Amino acid sequence: MIARLYKIAILVLLVNVLAGCSQRVNAIAEMGRAFFTEPEPILLSLDEIRALDYAALYVQLDNSPRILAVLNQASENQLTWRIGSRDFLYSQNGRIVGTESLTDFPQQTSARGQDPLSCFRKYLQPNSAIICPDQWRRKVTLQQADGSNAVLQRVWIKSTIMRTEKVESITLLSGITVPAFRIIETGEWNVDSTTKKPILFENIFWQHATNGRIVKTQQFISPAHGYLLTEEVVPFIGDFSVESDES
Repeated sequence: MIARLYKIAILVLLVNVLAGCSQRVNAIAEMGRAFFTEPEPILLSLDEIRALDYAALYVQLDNSPRILAVLNQASENQLTWRIGSRDFLYSQNGRIVGTESLTDFPQQTSARGQDPLSCFRKYLQPNSAIICPDQWRRKVTLQQADGSNAVLQRVWIKSTIMRTEKVESITLLSGITVPAFRIIETGEWNVDSTTKKPILFENIFWQHATNGRIVKTQQFISPAHGYLLTEEVVPFIGDFSVESDES
């Protein structure tokens, strides 16, 4: 327990230091990297969660250990999560829309239309989401490794998305039970090649029925990695009303 709390302290120190301009950034970052590369899945106790002063997510790829992502920066529409010394995830409405320093992950997402997830957050009354768009098209740029070079690949994605209006109770790994809508997105990836067939996928987003936050996801990241699972550990205090989680 003491060892794990020590690692939590290192993690918090890591975020504090990296948020500023310090010559110790690299040294502290490498200390923090040990937290993220444990061979076994990370699962924090309630005391460890209370020790975190920052919003945090559990993140897990198919067949990989669960790690912790800590909020590094928040803008009006996007949250930046740190998962390593130089590794970041960028999310909007719970969806991973970009990354930094991660191979075979979406580097950037661009779309003309609004992500239906954004609309769903505005309409939480049962059957109110019917006015939200149910289809979304976007272009994703993947960064792939080709020997020592980085190669960018463009992917076109089209999907249909709907929210079930029945509220279900889900228990998160943190032990908190929340009322949630289930949002199901089905679609296909089309790579910029005439020789490859579209890749079918099904994403699931669990939306807090009271405050609209996306608290849990299963989302397709790339053919190389499959699905990424995310789950809220400590909510972002600026993201709707976090106090309702206690009800």
